Amino acid sequence: MFWGCGPLFMIIPFVLYAADVKVSPMWLVMFYVLIIFGEAITNAVSYSSASLVAPKAFTTQMMTVWSMSQSTGAALSTLAVNFYHEGSEATYFLMIGGITCLIGLLVMIFAKKIEKGMGLADSKQA
Repeated sequence: MFWGCGPLFMIIPFVLYAADVKVSPMWLVMFYVLIIFGEAITNAVSYSSASLVAPKAFTTQMMTVWSMSQSTGAALSTLAVNFYHEGSEATYFLMIGGITCLIGLLVMIFAKKIEKGMGLADSKQA
């Protein structure tokens, strides 16, 4: 959900300040801090999950597929930038941050079912 908090945080300067006002670059720094914190949390967990769900003979391939999924995310962000229009920055960041936080919330709600489906619930008890 930290991935979504970064764009949501960027709504604040667009609401507080007029378009012609120069603001502190610390707004961008905090945006990136939130994004990087989210990445630091999820990166290790995602690689661990990829190796846990893969059959023993295909662990390396599964790690590669996971790495390739990150490029898919980058490609999706190149599509999302088409929705950006000058003057509607707050709405743009609200949609990106809101959707990301919603997905994070859904993952939290269904975490037990996801673990069970991945076969991770059984490995925790062992």
